[in-house]
Amino acid sequence: MKRKIILIPLIFCFFTILAQETAVTMTKSEFNNFKAVEDNLNQRIQILTSQIDSLENIVREKEGTINSLTNQIEIYLEKEKETSILLSNLNDKITNQKNEIETLIKEVSSLDMIRLRYANGRLELPFDKQKIKESIELFNGIQDQSLKEKYYEIPLLLSQYEEYNQLVGNLLSSLEKDERNNSIQLDEWKAFALKQLDNNKFSLEDRKHNLHIKYLNAIILTAKDRIEKSTRHRVDFSDLIQKVSTQ
Repeated sequence: MKRKIILIPLIFCFFTILAQETAVTMTKSEFNNFKAVEDNLNQRIQILTSQIDSLENIVREKEGTINSLTNQIEIYLEKEKETSILLSNLNDKITNQKNEIETLIKEVSSLDMIRLRYANGRLELPFDKQKIKESIELFNGIQDQSLKEKYYEIPLLLSQYEEYNQLVGNLLSSLEKDERNNSIQLDEWKAFALKQLDNNKFSLEDRKHNLHIKYLNAIILTAKDRIEKSTRHRVDFSDLIQKVSTQ
């Protein structure tokens, strides 16, 4: 079955999400609101996922009906008694069945975009091992292979999120404790600290990707800003370290 996918509205919505800046911090109320939205999306995905099998069965039934009607047409064409009116009616039925199939294909395509948006959205949220696993599974369930190939970086970044999350946390802890006993000039220490944030494994690899773990990038940007504005060697990263603590 050749599927035509109508993605214009959904792709516009998706790229709008990708273009938005991720906030570094949020209030507890904002986070709870975000979680509520996330939970609601999870419920929708579960419902739609269960529906896809039913939709595909309907598609197969419709295709079987088309084949049956086509066979009937061939049979009636062999009979001189067949009227043009009956042939016209059968052709109308085939057209209607094809239109229904196209509608079902569009619904499946919409589910693909929901899966894609959810998986990409996890890169904007704190690391959660179970949620990451679910996101990878959802992405792998996308049926449009061209869509999976275009955004192949999403499951790759999701699978690396735990490693990078720990790396950023360890780096911030190390810099927070690195007082150097004021043995070097403050500007020299700042340059050292900023270099550590720019040249660690996560930051170096991140610059090679078209898509990014936005949550960790925001944490690093905040850390760099604090270093640049600091008037002493020791900078407090405790809240940022908490944000990357493993869940």
